[in-house]
Amino acid sequence: MVEQTKAAIAIGIDYLNVSLSGGLNYHFNEGPKGSKQTFAEIFHNLTAGHCPVFIGAHVHTADDALAAVTVADGTYIGRALLIDPDFTQKIKEGRSQDIITTITHQEMSHRDLPAGLIENYAHPDRFQKGIPLPGLTF
Repeated sequence: MVEQTKAAIAIGIDYLNVSLSGGLNYHFNEGPKGSKQTFAEIFHNLTAGHCPVFIGAHVHTADDALAAVTVADGTYIGRALLIDPDFTQKIKEGRSQDIITTITHQEMSHRDLPAGLIENYAHPDRFQKGIPLPGLTF
């Protein structure tokens, strides 16, 4: 990953997206085996002075989001917003304790979400397998 990042920087990139979920399933505050640096630190150091780094690996809670922005230039959240559309607003207002952290199929079907997204989460062998939403059960 480091060599590919260096090559991308040499070509010229606007930003680096660090997403270590899916098959890798690493948390942004973890590091490669034997390293004293986290993935976030490694990539932030590689890109210093070239482009900003955005973290999106396992940012599910207010604590995760606040920790991510201390080691990167920003964070992006997907699953947390699917579960609680007011996630960022609650953090801004100091109401992290009010953040909803799980969702059911019934709740998901009442959100203004694309039908295909809801359908893919309705099957255990699709999105829920690789990109799980806490609370969805089958």
